[in-house]
Amino acid sequence: MSLITIARQLWLQIRNEKEKNANSAIRVGDAAAAILDAVDVKVETVINPSIYVLGQSVRGGKVGYILQSTDPGFDVNVQKGLIVNNSYSEVLKLWPEAVADGLLPTETQLLQLCANKDIIGGFYPELYWTSTEVDETHAFCVNFGAGYPVSEFKTNQYRTVEVWTFENSLATPDYDEIAVYSDESGKFIKGSGKKLSDIKGSDGIDGIGITSIVRTSGNGTAGTIDTYTITYSDNSTSTYTVRNGANGVSGISPNIGGNGNWWIGGIDTGISAQGLTSDQKKILNTIPLVCSDETTDITASTTVRKNRYVFQTAQNFTNFIGELIVPAVGGTFTVIVKKNGVSIFSTNMTFNSGSSTTRTATVPCVLTTNPISFSIGDYVEVFVTGVGSITPGQGLTIYLM
Repeated sequence: MSLITIARQLWLQIRNEKEKNANSAIRVGDAAAAILDAVDVKVETVINPSIYVLGQSVRGGKVGYILQSTDPGFDVNVQKGLIVNNSYSEVLKLWPEAVADGLLPTETQLLQLCANKDIIGGFYPELYWTSTEVDETHAFCVNFGAGYPVSEFKTNQYRTVEVWTFENSLATPDYDEIAVYSDESGKFIKGSGKKLSDIKGSDGIDGIGITSIVRTSGNGTAGTIDTYTITYSDNSTSTYTVRNGANGVSGISPNIGGNGNWWIGGIDTGISAQGLTSDQKKILNTIPLVCSDETTDITASTTVRKNRYVFQTAQNFTNFIGELIVPAVGGTFTVIVKKNGVSIFSTNMTFNSGSSTTRTATVPCVLTTNPISFSIGDYVEVFVTGVGSITPGQGLTIYLM
């Protein structure tokens, strides 16, 4: 235990003794002073609680949440809360990797941080892992774009943050009893009652400023060296040199060739000067969801999904197409697609018996809303609720277009 710590404990004893007997308090105070006199320490700062505010940079992070009167563990005499370090959010991690790093927040803690994300700063509008598990294969994430928790596979990669708790005493110290400062001689002033801000050292010497910077040699011609002179407020001077670089050659302007591509300096870049066609845009906006392998019979279930996809960008779709490698024969092969747990179809997707595509379905699927929009953090799930009675079907892929 350090001597400074001993002195602090003696101060606490002073406060207790003062309530019982003033003479006893004086004796304990003299003991604390004797300890400080015996130590060659120049400064002992006053024990004064630090009151944090949201977004304040402290202890390697930022104050992300301060407990309110309705929170469990709230104490009117102690400020409690969370400090967050989101410098690790640049790296996407699997849930087991994030847990192994330590200090991963719970679902409740991360929701508290999400509520203050604009004050804290530095967050992405994406999914962040929590330490709260759903089951053996799933854990909770918090969507910082939408502000709500979602259940995700632990094998997915998402962003992470570190959090730790803090506690600050709100008690006001008695400066007359504990004030200990250093004067110019290096000795201690005990019981002065002064604040550190009231104790000032001697004035320093006047600084020297710059009054002018003038080119005193050269004319700025390319390939030459100019000399500049700096004059200071005490009339002293110094010089430095600058080498003037030569002018660069003129660049080559691009032009559109007869084949519609960009040409530079007589060379075809192979890049079309025309924007994407509507068909090309559709291709770029298409998301294939692989729902089974190509050699295993597909089974039907209303609860076990075949695929789950979480959107990392906002997208709109007007059509959903299904394809099978091995067509289903007998009965009706039926597919339901859900957005955030709710079906997007008013008429479900079906395959005609023996058909490998829904493009030729007798009854095509119908969207409840067209186009259907997905925001960052929204997810789709694919369920197969009916398969062929003779040949179940294999190799299912659903295309979002």
